[in-house]
Amino acid sequence: MGANDAEAQARHIFALLSRILEGVGSDLRHVVKLTFFLTDLQDRFALNQVRSEIFGEWRPASTLVQVAGLIGDGTLMEIEAIATLAESPVS
Repeated sequence: MGANDAEAQARHIFALLSRILEGVGSDLRHVVKLTFFLTDLQDRFALNQVRSEIFGEWRPASTLVQVAGLIGDGTLMEIEAIATLAESPVS
């Protein structure tokens, strides 16, 4: 998705992450840590723009790592997330 397009890849990854979290009863508001793996540090500007749109004022802790390469032609980034489950109703 979005080969060689950092913004498109970031949007795609966050959309997938959102669907995964929804599948376990959580959402992006419960993300507490993100790790970004970029092949080119210049792509952090597009990533940060999308991240700001997605998370607004909420800023999960994060780490940015530059890597020599990623699997898949045109893959510019991978994002790892740690999230909590949404709060369960109190019995």
